[in-house]
Order: sequence, then structure tokens, then C-alpha cells
Amino acid sequence: MSQATGTSVAVQPPSGIALRTVLDLSSQVLSVCDPEGRIVWWNDGFVRALGYGGPEVAGASFLDFVDEEGRVALRSAGLAGGAPRRGASTTSSEVTGAVARVQRRDGEWRSVEWTIRVDPSKALVFLAGRDVTERVAAEQEARVGEARLRAILAHSPSAVYVKDLRCRYLLVNEAWAAIAGREVQEMIGLSDAECQPANAAAIAEMELEATDASASQTVSDLRLDTPGGKRDLMVVLFPLPGPDGAPYAFCGIATDVTDRKEIEAAVVERERLLETVLAASPDIISLIDADGRIGRVSAAEGTMLGHHHPEAADAELLALVHPEDFDAVASDFIAMVTGSRSQLHERYRVRHAQGEWVTVDSRAQAIVDEKGTFRGAVVVTRDVTDRLRSEERLEALREAAEQASRAKSEFLSRMSHELRTPLNAILGFSQLLEM
Repeated sequence: MSQATGTSVAVQPPSGIALRTVLDLSSQVLSVCDPEGRIVWWNDGFVRALGYGGPEVAGASFLDFVDEEGRVALRSAGLAGGAPRRGASTTSSEVTGAVARVQRRDGEWRSVEWTIRVDPSKALVFLAGRDVTERVAAEQEARVGEARLRAILAHSPSAVYVKDLRCRYLLVNEAWAAIAGREVQEMIGLSDAECQPANAAAIAEMELEATDASASQTVSDLRLDTPGGKRDLMVVLFPLPGPDGAPYAFCGIATDVTDRKEIEAAVVERERLLETVLAASPDIISLIDADGRIGRVSAAEGTMLGHHHPEAADAELLALVHPEDFDAVASDFIAMVTGSRSQLHERYRVRHAQGEWVTVDSRAQAIVDEKGTFRGAVVVTRDVTDRLRSEERLEALREAAEQASRAKSEFLSRMSHELRTPLNAILGFSQLLEM
């Protein structure tokens, strides 16, 4: 009965022809089988969905259209062996949600969700199915995607976690659980205060700053106590939007940067040491990069030559070399850059800021990688002008001393020759007088 404008109107059931028309128009796959599973009736939806009809369907076993897994599901639901004979029982039974893959006439397999009702009084089994191929495929894809995601998280070197808006863990991978010193399943549903209290305050402060930030993604530094000691992490936090676009959770991806920070600290220390050496050295120390360009020159250049090129340009420095020495200096440095020589020792003249020429002594050592490829060089240059002048003065004094020694020797030689003759005469007369 239906109520319309306060008046009860009787609704007449459709006639058999009308009911058959309604059933044929239905998008559901409808069929009736006997207790052995032979098809005794089907609607046009059955024909449209599977492509079978007429003699191909009448009397055929319904299970012939179903794969093996579907047969098991349908038998357990009461089809073909599970349905009692007429008069065996008067209680009907119904099973819903039995999914079986059915093969169409063109060979395509479709997933159909069946509702099966067994009517013992009529010894018939009624089946109503709807095509859920797309849903099953989507569910399968979701399961595969989830399995793939879990595999990626399990093997990821980065620590990954997902929390709800109450900061309780929804997902944790092995790397993050190891940082907390817990098992993965132990952390699900807990907060940091419950599963890693020693780190709870630091994590909460980081996440608070991230949620207060207007950016959709934040990068923060985090230092935590772990079973392996203190570790430095770089954490990327970003929200996870729900179907309505509003965040329902947030994800954190943490990368252990402890070793990198230690390396960076070591590099900073080495850089500081290098700066100290460059500042303290009385010699000019120049650094050449992998392309052969002069990159840095120590402050001693100002003291020694009156120039200062903290970030030197090749043209400016090479322009200081004496024209007569330029070719030899350039060819030796080119040989080192190209790998022909690993060391060089060159003496040449350069122009002082006041215009005079200064003689310098340069020694260079190439820097090569494990494959022997040139990666740069260190050049140490020393002013040897005063030393050369001293050497020249010493040489002059030595030559003067040697000349004086030669003059003395010549004088003595001549004197001895001049005195020998009269001495011989005197000696002869002396001998005569003695006789």
C-alpha cells in the first residue's frame, strides 16, 4: 500500500509478462538453477553480461561458466550439491557477497558478486549477480599498491612515519622503529610520549613548528637519542589530504645525516686549518683548480709582491711574469695540468707592484684522484731575490779571494825565480872560499 494525498491506493502486482520485462531490463545477471546447478531460467541481463543465450544456457551447468575459485565459493554458498532436494527442508537460506569470475563467450573474464538464495520448498537456487570487475580490479590494484608501498618502506634507508592529527602513529617503517628502539607494531596507535619518551619533546617541537608553518612542506633538523647513540636527522614533513582535501594526517621522512654532518664539520675544520696556514705562511701559496685556473692566493702575495688577488684571475697573475720567462713557466704548468708532470720546480722573474723585477722560486705538486686524473695543484712561491743577491756578492768575494790568491802565488813564483840566480852565485862563491 502507498499513501498519496491522504488516500490509500492499492498497488497491483505486475503480471507475469510485465515482471519478465522488468527482470529483462535489469542490469543484474539473474538466473535460476536446479539443485545440481543446471540453469533453468535466465534474464536478458545474463545474455548481455556473458554473451550466452538460448541453447547454450538452457540445461547447462552454471559452474561451467565460472573459474575454479568461483566454483568453490558458489558450492559453499549452496549451488550444485549444497541445495537440498524438494521437501528436504522448508527453511530458505541466502548468501550474499560471493564473488566468482565468469567467462564471457568472447573469452573475457568478468568478476561478478552473487547473491544466492536456496529455496528447499521449490528445490531451486536463485542467483542474482552484479558486475564488480572494475571494483575488484581497483581493490587488487590498491592491495598491490599497498604491498608495494610497504615493501618500499621496509627497504627504505630513510625513516618514514605517518601520524594522525592527534600525533598518534598510523604507519611506521623499520628504520623509524629502530630509531625509537621499538618494534613496528608496538608503535601503531601510540604517541611519542608513550613509545619513545626521551625524544618526545624534540619531535613535538619540530612537528609544532611544521604545523604552524604556512608552507605545505617543511624541512627540519632533529637530534635524537637512539639505541646506537645520538643521531642527527633531516626530517621532511608534509600533510596528507583526505577525500575532501582537508589534511587528516601528516607524514615524516627522516634521513640520517650524522655522518654527513661529521664530514661537514671535518671539512670546516680543514678549511679553517688551511686558512690558518695560508695566513701564516711567509711564502705565497696558490691553489689551482681542476681546470688549471688559479683559484686562491695567500695573503703573503701582498707582502712579497705588493699585489693581492684573493680570488685570482689567470690573466692578472700571468701578466706579472717576465716576458722572457713566460713561455717556460706557462709550458711547465700546462704539462702539469695535462698530466705529463706531477711536480715542477721553476725559477722566474715577476714584476713587483713598485715596478722592479723580483726573482721567485716556485714548487708545485699536482693533486690527482684514485684514477690519476688531475684535480688541482698546490704551488708554493718564495722570493729568492735577496738570496740571489747575497749569492752574487759571495761569488764576487770568492772570485776576488781566488784572484788575490793567484796573484800571491804568481808573486811568490816570480820572487823565487828572481832570487834563485844570485843565491846560487853566492852559494858557489861561498863554496870556493871554503875550499
